Amino acid sequence: MGFLVSFQRRSVPVRSLVVLVFAAVGLSADARVGSGANCASCHSTSRNAMSLTGFQLTTNLSAGSLKIFQVEPGQSVPIGVKVTDGHNEYGIAIVSLDATGTLDSNHRLISKPDTTWTKRTGYYSLGPKSANQSWTFHLGVLTNTPPDLYLLSMRIAGTGGGRWSEQESFLVEVRRSTPPTPHLAQPSREGSTFACRVVTVAGYTYSLEAQREPGLSPWITTHSIPGDGTSRILSDPEATTPHAVYRVRVE
Repeated sequence: MGFLVSFQRRSVPVRSLVVLVFAAVGLSADARVGSGANCASCHSTSRNAMSLTGFQLTTNLSAGSLKIFQVEPGQSVPIGVKVTDGHNEYGIAIVSLDATGTLDSNHRLISKPDTTWTKRTGYYSLGPKSANQSWTFHLGVLTNTPPDLYLLSMRIAGTGGGRWSEQESFLVEVRRSTPPTPHLAQPSREGSTFACRVVTVAGYTYSLEAQREPGLSPWITTHSIPGDGTSRILSDPEATTPHAVYRVRVE
């Protein structure tokens, strides 16, 4: 029996639409920058003073329109905030960096915060500032963060002309990494069994698919294994046709 070997790579997207339940964060606040993330608790005058920038998508759910910042585990995502009506001294805070997943409440955002912002209890802040300009929080997402949608909030508060504030919730979508290209090695046939080795990556499933009659018959899965970071064997125990084409699918 002769055989040909081909490869296929396919990514599996993370679902992007969910129904969210919002909960207010109740933290104390006073006139100092960084004294509390719940700015509106004492800065009760609203002001259209900021807008988020650098996002990739928006979604319009029952809770309202939300901006979505997309990132893969191990990467950093810049979350921009443009202050357009500050006028007075203000401070900015980003909240809920340890958010739980909206698809699975057991998931948690595991992040490396931007060290140019000041670490507070439960959030990071920047200020006092007075210029109308753009600021960026570089959110590093660690490799062990599960793919999911995480709800965060950007908040601004200032003084002068009334103690004012504004906040906007947004989503960080941690997407599943692009599956690695499989590298097939040591293809062989013994009797009616075809076998090969493939170097695997943890978190992905590797499937050997066969086309019994090249170009004519459908692709069928003969063997699937979970990746664990080692070189593993994939096989076809019914390799009895004179010719066949094999490929490895990763998802």
